Amino acid sequence: MANYIRVSAGYGEWLKLDKCDGCGSGWNAKLVPDTIFGMSITDCCCPHDYDYFIGMTIEDKQAADRRLKNNIYRKISHDTKWWRNNRFIKSLMRHRARVYYEAVKEFGAEAFWHDKKNGEEVIIIKG
Repeated sequence: MANYIRVSAGYGEWLKLDKCDGCGSGWNAKLVPDTIFGMSITDCCCPHDYDYFIGMTIEDKQAADRRLKNNIYRKISHDTKWWRNNRFIKSLMRHRARVYYEAVKEFGAEAFWHDKKNGEEVIIIKG
């Protein structure tokens, strides 16, 4: 994974569990592309999935959503594909990243709270 993607501790275990479903989840998985202007952002969405999996509070969700946006912004900044390497295209890409962020901020609660225990402590065992 590229060094500009900030991942959560334990992300390697997440990959081993094969829980990352890329961008989008559930009913909208087919509607949410894993690319922005041909640049894959799956490596930004997978840490977001992991953060949702381990998060337990609304603050955790908000941090995960901000991290997704910032990871996509970092990836856009480091993208050197010749046809995407100009200010106009990069501004369009950043706008799309902002759309992803606004979407998870507004509509990601169902995915975040899915399978969380109601008020019970959840223990994550790291091997």
